[in-house]
Amino acid sequence: MRKWISVVSTLTSTLAIVLAVTTGAEAVLPCPAPGNALTINAANAAEAAAGYSCNSTNLTITASIVPSVTSFAIQAASITVTGSAAQKAEIINNLSGSSVFLTSVAGNITLNFASIKAHSNLFLVCTSPACVIKSDNSEIIAATSFITPVDGGNVGIYGKGPIDIHTTLTHGGDTLHIESSESSVTWICGAGTGGVCTDPLVSKTPAQCFNPQGVFVPCTIQVNTPDDLRGICFPGTPGVACNGGHKEKGVFAFTFIDITNSAISSADHMTFTAKTQEIRMEGANITGDDTLYFFAGTFIKAKNAVVNALSSVTFYAQTCAGAAPRCIDAEGAKITSVGTQGWTAANYNGLIYLCKGTFIEDNGTPAANALGGTYAGTFANGYTPQTGTFPTFNLNGKPPYDPSVIWAPDAADPSKCTPLTDAAKFCKAGSPGC
Repeated sequence: MRKWISVVSTLTSTLAIVLAVTTGAEAVLPCPAPGNALTINAANAAEAAAGYSCNSTNLTITASIVPSVTSFAIQAASITVTGSAAQKAEIINNLSGSSVFLTSVAGNITLNFASIKAHSNLFLVCTSPACVIKSDNSEIIAATSFITPVDGGNVGIYGKGPIDIHTTLTHGGDTLHIESSESSVTWICGAGTGGVCTDPLVSKTPAQCFNPQGVFVPCTIQVNTPDDLRGICFPGTPGVACNGGHKEKGVFAFTFIDITNSAISSADHMTFTAKTQEIRMEGANITGDDTLYFFAGTFIKAKNAVVNALSSVTFYAQTCAGAAPRCIDAEGAKITSVGTQGWTAANYNGLIYLCKGTFIEDNGTPAANALGGTYAGTFANGYTPQTGTFPTFNLNGKPPYDPSVIWAPDAADPSKCTPLTDAAKFCKAGSPGC
């Protein structure tokens, strides 16, 4: 957590660095009078190869730009990069150690059927309070290799206003940070992501199809457009992969974070921080090779979520006002960790709802000696756990020890969790019945 706070606290300096880089580019294309617009199209795209800077223009890019400089920067009042389903508008800097910076100083950054790639750094930055960063049907990739984008490269998406990312292949080979300092972050990664099926246009591997038995087999059908090809692997939705962030991945929002039904993975730690409002992660599939941390100013909505960590998992809901609200709602969720699992709500007294869920921990203790087991019951007020007991709810060594946890049917209100077989299961990995 401490490391992520340092990232958040340096947002202002990060913006300053990016602005210093971008303002250094000389505009070859004209800089219109304030309020006027400029379009970079097929006829003049070559003139933008070294970058573009004009704080007064609303810039639209409809054709591909091939950067001629290692550090390629575009700065304008607002920036729109838009192509089509048949042909994306591309800004792909394939020079060694390359960077791409898109900075809006007065309006929005909008990507639609766009492909933005760099080998080292890729930053989208909005500096105006009302700015919206919105991306649909696009690619945002920083990696050593564009063909197999695994390691190398840093992606930073920084704004003051809402950040709204849908149907966008988002990948930072080393780090990926998405941060709204005054508003929300919505990052929706559709079905078939997280390594379940590789995007054939990115990996250049043969497309895969389901046969009638539900097994992947090579495809031999003819396709006419890139979206048709992606449709083989991602039926019904454009191909999206929100993996990456091999060193770290972090999402910060001043208000709420929405990753509903998204598949997101990382080869290192991940943090999700919604400072004043909730984290919406119903149905999400989150996988991390290190610690996973979810902090919400109010609620954490994790119904039917699947979370896997090779280290510890922490859920912390700071406050949740109302009549007996579910501060953390993990009904039907499956949470698996190699390290510990910590659940804390509303100053150690909030309601944590875990009915129908499965919670598996193996912190390295041999199964035969592990504390815990398979439980069906409800914590009573005043329950004081033994040190090391799994799981740890509303504890963290601080009084009052009042763990309001519901993991099994409540006789006074059967609607809370019914029938008895719907009680949550808590167990150590490798123990009987786990």
